[in-house]
Amino acid sequence: MLPSLQLGRFLAALAVVCFHANLTLALPKYYGSEVLPLARAGYAGVEYFFVLSGFIIVVAHWRDLTGTPRPAAFAWKRFRRIFPPLWVVLLPLAVLVLAKPEFSPLPGVGPVDILWSFALLPPRDAYQHEPLLSVLWTLRFEMLFYALFLLFLLRRGAAIVVGAAWLLASAASLAGEGESLHPFWIAPFPLLFAIGAGAGWLHARQVRLAWPPLLGAGGVLLALAATIAMRAPGGFHAAWLVLLFGAGAGLCIVGAAARDRARGGQGGSRIATFLGDASYAIYLVHFPLLSILCKLAVRLMPGVPASAVFAGAVAASVAAGVAFHVAVERPLLRWIPARLPGQ
Repeated sequence: MLPSLQLGRFLAALAVVCFHANLTLALPKYYGSEVLPLARAGYAGVEYFFVLSGFIIVVAHWRDLTGTPRPAAFAWKRFRRIFPPLWVVLLPLAVLVLAKPEFSPLPGVGPVDILWSFALLPPRDAYQHEPLLSVLWTLRFEMLFYALFLLFLLRRGAAIVVGAAWLLASAASLAGEGESLHPFWIAPFPLLFAIGAGAGWLHARQVRLAWPPLLGAGGVLLALAATIAMRAPGGFHAAWLVLLFGAGAGLCIVGAAARDRARGGQGGSRIATFLGDASYAIYLVHFPLLSILCKLAVRLMPGVPASAVFAGAVAASVAAGVAFHVAVERPLLRWIPARLPGQ
């Protein structure tokens, strides 16, 4: 992957960790107030990941789009990248929830709910409450995007119809329509995949862009504008804010990719590349660890300032994600074949 995007992946994961740490510590059972209100903007890390996913899929599978499609190879590559590390994280959580149902945020969680989570199927709960891992809803959206791309490789016309309907539903969420329908299907996030796919198309076609740094600067300004807008009444839950963050992410990605291409794909540090590779692991493990650390801090260190707990929890979560990447994720990816037999 391009060096600047590797760094962006890590920063997005770090932003999500900060968002969840701030949100968790603000719960009444912990400190009851936000430690760092600015960390609310860390939610934009999710928007960045969605846009980046659209970009990566188009760029990485450009030959499938312009030449002979390889749907089986695409499906295997995505399965291999997403599911094995996820299952390692979900398995102990599933055992815990089945043995001690009170540890689940949802009442009445059973084996079907567990299997539904392991398969990353669209949520059975209309409001996207997760029985095992709170970040799982984002991966469910990822799976739908992958399914649409797979359909595009198999039946292009059908995929265009389905994709257009999905984008129209997303647009309805921006207009405040469809509120009585299933929130998972009427959500703005598919628009972010479309932004990323458009950015990937520009990069794969080697469209020359003037002043890439200005594009990145424009993306940062949009993100700052969205961060300010979040503080307005009702701003945090506004669907259009997702699109504003997504547009900012798209500009940043296009600008960074153009800059890296101008440098021949060189210039990134090994540390940035490593941390970018570890971003998925950080994303998977951070929330359960944050919950444990906050409980321990309140019970064992009641006099420690919330800001110190916040900093320690964020650092520990990132370190745990890096350790999981080194000890589990990388060995798994080395052990599982990169290609199916006959590919």
